[in-house]
Amino acid sequence: MSIIVSCVPRAAVRAVPRPRADIAVPVLLTGTGLLLWAVSLGRIDLARMNDHGLLPALPITWFAGVALLLGAAAAAFCQRRARPALIALATAALVVALYGTVPAVSDVPQYFWAYKHIGVTRYIEMHGSVSPDIDIYHRWPGFFAVSAAFSWLAGRGSPVEYAGWAEVFFLLVCTAAVAALGRRLLGDARLGQLAGLLFVLTNWVGQSYFAPQAFAFTLTLGIFILVVDHFTEPRENRVNRVVLRVAGALVHRRLALAPFAATDVAAGRRTPPRATVVTLVVLLQAAVVASHQLTPYMLVLGVAALTVLGMVRPWWLVVALAVVAVAYLLPNLDYVQGSFGLFSGMDPIANVRTQGPFTPDPMPGKNLNGLAGQLLCIAVWLLAALGAVRWARGPAAAPTVTAPTVTAPAVAAPAGARPLGDGRALVPVVLVLAAGGLIIGQNYGGEGILRVVLFSLPWSAILAARALAPGPGHRWRPRRALSVLPVLGVLAALFMPAFHGQAAMNILPADEVHAAEHLYDAATPGAAIVTATPDFPVKLTGGYDRFGPAEQNVPALLDHAELRRRPLGRPDVDTVEAVLDGYGPESYLVFATSQETYADIYRIAPPRALRSLEAALEDSGRFSLWYSTANTRIYRYRSAGPST
Repeated sequence: MSIIVSCVPRAAVRAVPRPRADIAVPVLLTGTGLLLWAVSLGRIDLARMNDHGLLPALPITWFAGVALLLGAAAAAFCQRRARPALIALATAALVVALYGTVPAVSDVPQYFWAYKHIGVTRYIEMHGSVSPDIDIYHRWPGFFAVSAAFSWLAGRGSPVEYAGWAEVFFLLVCTAAVAALGRRLLGDARLGQLAGLLFVLTNWVGQSYFAPQAFAFTLTLGIFILVVDHFTEPRENRVNRVVLRVAGALVHRRLALAPFAATDVAAGRRTPPRATVVTLVVLLQAAVVASHQLTPYMLVLGVAALTVLGMVRPWWLVVALAVVAVAYLLPNLDYVQGSFGLFSGMDPIANVRTQGPFTPDPMPGKNLNGLAGQLLCIAVWLLAALGAVRWARGPAAAPTVTAPTVTAPAVAAPAGARPLGDGRALVPVVLVLAAGGLIIGQNYGGEGILRVVLFSLPWSAILAARALAPGPGHRWRPRRALSVLPVLGVLAALFMPAFHGQAAMNILPADEVHAAEHLYDAATPGAAIVTATPDFPVKLTGGYDRFGPAEQNVPALLDHAELRRRPLGRPDVDTVEAVLDGYGPESYLVFATSQETYADIYRIAPPRALRSLEAALEDSGRFSLWYSTANTRIYRYRSAGPST
């Protein structure tokens, strides 16, 4: 052995490159963080969940893993030399850790309302078509058709097998899209990746699960990438002259609008013919329109705002997007107007309020969940405002040959009085404000403000990334991580209770899902299905349309005011029977552990009130136990007289 070693040239030994610390540190932190996260999965005890959600069930190793991943992202972000791939690696690992924990430890998808989407997908798998008379999902079936095709291609018998990981998938794709938009708007790949990271840490509203909204939102980000790449050509008009003047006065700069670097043909990029891009944009919009009722109009509103600002050309692009959306709506207009209303409210103050389940005083953990979400929104919007000011006060981009630079008129700022600032900061600002336009005429079933947060978040994250960048003349230095890491830590600390704070209600026992499947497979067709509270996976099979009542949501006993916020028992048997009689001669009434948790956390019934009511119904002799599992009891009820 010594002879062999001695034969190796000493120069060759010296030539072996040592690992670079600026690469090794982020990679090592990312790998160690992921390892700690994976180890922690086996130590998560879901039985310890309470009104504070998943956090009490998580071991210290889980938090340590997330902390290391945040450190990896900060270390990669603050290096002297830009390495966006390292930031992307840490960000992807954070998506897996923050959004993949629940599907990794749960046998079935979380969110009881997601099972209605699974049912529509299974209906298409079963029948090969849709039936517009069943519900609104069958009138906007794009996402469900794609899901059914995926199930067939993947050889999966039911979306239940993969739907739990949809949130991780959509977040990874959306994060990549936000990073791409950030790179194009900010002109810096490093800042683009930081925008994607901030998007991950602030996307607490829970709209990326197995649902049409997640699918349509992802496609919309793709459309915006195409718009920014091929249609952002600033032209002077009256609107942008006024906007530039007002914005310039606010930031004490004379602002100029110029094309983004990604759209500069002079840069030598080969671009496809405009007709090809327009066709692709229209096709993507058609997919969005066929999948979700709200998202295409939020897209139209955003592109229209940029068109009016003079940043998007040609003007007929937004008209084409609007025509596709309206053309799909018109055949369904009477249904939407009759079932939901095209405009649900013209009071913006009322529209920003979320609708809780009939209770003003949920448990402290639920209040903390809501407060953390509000603080997280405030934090990212404050960062976005700071980023917008810093961006606008920065040096204006040099003019290009693709389009003239648009500046505020000299009357707004005398020549030489103010330096020229970058008016392109107005683009994400306008898109944030456009997203807020939803609350003017819609509360969207009490979720209007949540949709505003969702649609504004990509642009807020891009502006926030600019807030964390060094100022003009300053270089990237590793020690800057000392200022960036606390910001990421605060956002992550707010994200955890905001996003995971409802896990005790969102995570369902597997036997409840199996009981629901048995109910829809074996119950008497035409019978009504009623639950004690809404927290149960209903409408999850392809035959869900055979059961009543024909409502968007399955009715729940505690939807009725006379049964809420008081002890329940034998005196309430007649009331329950009257409720069920109103749905038909035969009903199935479901009690489950998840429903008790829901009632306790929202305090819509005293502790064990549902257990007391269930015992009273069983003792009455009018309700027979039809099916049961460890966490579920389903009772069959037949009316004694004609339906009321």
